[in-house]
Amino acid sequence: MGWKFAVCLVLISVVVGGCQPASRSMGGRSHTISTTTTDVPVVGRAALQRPVEVPGRAVVVVPFVLESEKGMFERDDPFQRRGSMPPASHGGPTWLENASLGARNGATYAAGQVRWHNAFIRDLDRNEEWMVLDRRGVITSLAFLSPPRTTPQEITNLLFLATTEDTNGDGYLNSLDARRLWLAEGDGRNPRPITPAGAYVLRVWIDWQYENLYAQVLFDSDGDGRFTDADEAMPWMLRLGLDDVARPVIDAELVSRARRLLE
Repeated sequence: MGWKFAVCLVLISVVVGGCQPASRSMGGRSHTISTTTTDVPVVGRAALQRPVEVPGRAVVVVPFVLESEKGMFERDDPFQRRGSMPPASHGGPTWLENASLGARNGATYAAGQVRWHNAFIRDLDRNEEWMVLDRRGVITSLAFLSPPRTTPQEITNLLFLATTEDTNGDGYLNSLDARRLWLAEGDGRNPRPITPAGAYVLRVWIDWQYENLYAQVLFDSDGDGRFTDADEAMPWMLRLGLDDVARPVIDAELVSRARRLLE
């Protein structure tokens, strides 16, 4: 991958802040994102963290977190649970699969791991503000997309990975649950989930020639309440600038016909 991949990693660190720690020290005490319950109030102090500037736009993303003081023997990241999918799929730069390809063909991708209960978007020119999530959840990653162009580049879309469904029914939102891909315009407007509910986004890649966004989506096909390698995955696609939500690349009925040929 060489130096061009390194350029992409620098972009990740500078623009999004890289892999942000789940815990931080305040006045000698360590605080971390509060455990996110589903049926009782989440306990913790409200913290609005450092704004993330959207390159080329008078727009900032302001993280919102409820934080709790972390005990000496408590985990640094209460969201990450044992038995979930491999850590590489949990919101680091690797989930945006062709980041290094983007660095080579002129497109840029900035992706970073985060732990936020929500985020505010503020348009500094228009003095307008709104939330990303319209429901209880945990945002685990933020990415900026900028396609290859001959004119100066501008961020065209914001991507978020978020967990908003307690798919295993344990009363918590964490890495054992489904996660969906949320898409917003380059100025942060119209944030919405674009992948199916109850499913787990493994990875995302983009074909800039046709402006198609693809997501490999894992379903709990064996119904055991977990997402594992034993479950079935399939690609979904969204045409950037045209579609509101992603759709299966191949129709489920055609997949079933192919399966029947092997029975």
